[in-house]
Amino acid sequence: MLDVLENEEELVNKILEKSEISREKLEEKIEKKKEEYGGLLTTGGAAYSIAKDMGIDLELKEDEMPLTPIKEIDTDLGRTSVKGVVTHVFPIREWESKSRKGTVASINLKDTTGETRISFWNDDCEKLEDMQIGAHLEILNASTKKRGEFIELSFGKTSQIIFKQNSDLPEYKEQIVKINELKEGMKDVNCYARITRIFPAKTFQRSDGSEGSIASIVINDGIETRLALWDQQSKWADKLSTGDIIKIEGAYAKENNGKIELNMGWKGRMLKNPKDAPILPEAEKSERKNIDELETNNNYEIRAVIVKAYPPNLFSSNGKDALVFNSELDDGTGVIRGVFFRNAAEKILGVNAEQLKSDGYDTNKILGIEKVFEGQTKHNQRFDRNEFIINRVKDVDLKQEIEMLKGV
Repeated sequence: MLDVLENEEELVNKILEKSEISREKLEEKIEKKKEEYGGLLTTGGAAYSIAKDMGIDLELKEDEMPLTPIKEIDTDLGRTSVKGVVTHVFPIREWESKSRKGTVASINLKDTTGETRISFWNDDCEKLEDMQIGAHLEILNASTKKRGEFIELSFGKTSQIIFKQNSDLPEYKEQIVKINELKEGMKDVNCYARITRIFPAKTFQRSDGSEGSIASIVINDGIETRLALWDQQSKWADKLSTGDIIKIEGAYAKENNGKIELNMGWKGRMLKNPKDAPILPEAEKSERKNIDELETNNNYEIRAVIVKAYPPNLFSSNGKDALVFNSELDDGTGVIRGVFFRNAAEKILGVNAEQLKSDGYDTNKILGIEKVFEGQTKHNQRFDRNEFIINRVKDVDLKQEIEMLKGV
């Protein structure tokens, strides 16, 4: 790629060809423009900005778009192109205004002069799904936007992204932390771990009246800890399975009851079963048992059919209505009462609390459904019976079931 900003003489000649300004006057304007920016602009950057001020079309082809050093990015440039190494990838988030809604994601890009953020909107967010920290990129024809004291870039319809394998940029070494290295207050933590247990999301009300949600997973890289997934990140609880390897990016460490745990908020990103994951200890999955083998206060997995369904009810959870649902589960060896709370209830019923209040629910529609249920056996003293408190519902995977029968 021709970097016009570095080829200052060619850029000056193009301006002279397309205007009546003298070289002497142009050079004066260039020096004045550089003074305006405290000497941060190079001659090429100043000349390019002046061309924009004068309304001069430099007729640059897409492969001739000038690459602007990140420290020289300014809204005066209108649209610009940069190159750099990816230092952070932010997750896809949903946004909504009075008239529109969509998704947004972003990356931090760094060159030898500075660092900036580049936002990707709606369908363009897909470009970041497999983006790796340390990747070398050129972002062409992005728009500039001032946010507070900082200037960011926005990837648009006419923008391009080019991966550069043989870049002259220095390598960026990502710091990977092990669980036993976590300390209170650590930020931007990146680590690999295997999932050993998943707890479904639940909602709560913050002190300011806003609603939040949190899900928890237990992770292990040789040492075990808890990862709390906040708000939009809590949706991961329904996408993960015990035994999955995950890469955690942009998390923060916090002490809870004397133990350091990880938390993932809006800045964090998770990659499921990444190709570059290290070898990690195998997860101890919930033991598959027949219903007639279940013991109290232990975690199990059962495969069963819903043979009886009781009308779902609502209960108050942190000031908000939540679902609870009871059923009878039968696997051929016995029958046990299955109790579903919150997300587990919503998943098996296919409705939430608000929909239940407005539309009611016909329990006949789920009779005969067969699923794999993960949960804990508890003894209900009031009714003197064992119950299975379900925290996760999975579809029956016939391939896995066959392998289990074979003892694989």
